Amino acid sequence: MTTTERLRQMSPSDFAGLGVQGVAYIRPTVVDGAQGITIFAADGRHIGTVPTIENAFEVLRENGLDLVTVH
Repeated sequence: MTTTERLRQMSPSDFAGLGVQGVAYIRPTVVDGAQGITIFAADGRHIGTVPTIENAFEVLRENGLDLVTVH
C-alpha cells in the first residue's frame, strides 16, 4: 500500500493522533436546504460552515490551516 493510499484511509482521529493541529478538511454539506462547505479540524471537530468552496479556502488561509484531502 502506498503512502497516499494509507493517508486516504485515515480517520479524523488518526490525523489528530499525528498531532496535525494546523490541518483541516472540508466536505460538501446541506444545511437547512442550502448547500455549503463544512470545515473540520483534523480531529473531526466542526470548525464552521460556509456557502462556497472559495469561502472555505479563504477561512483556511486566514487561520493558517492546511487543507488535506480525505476520501
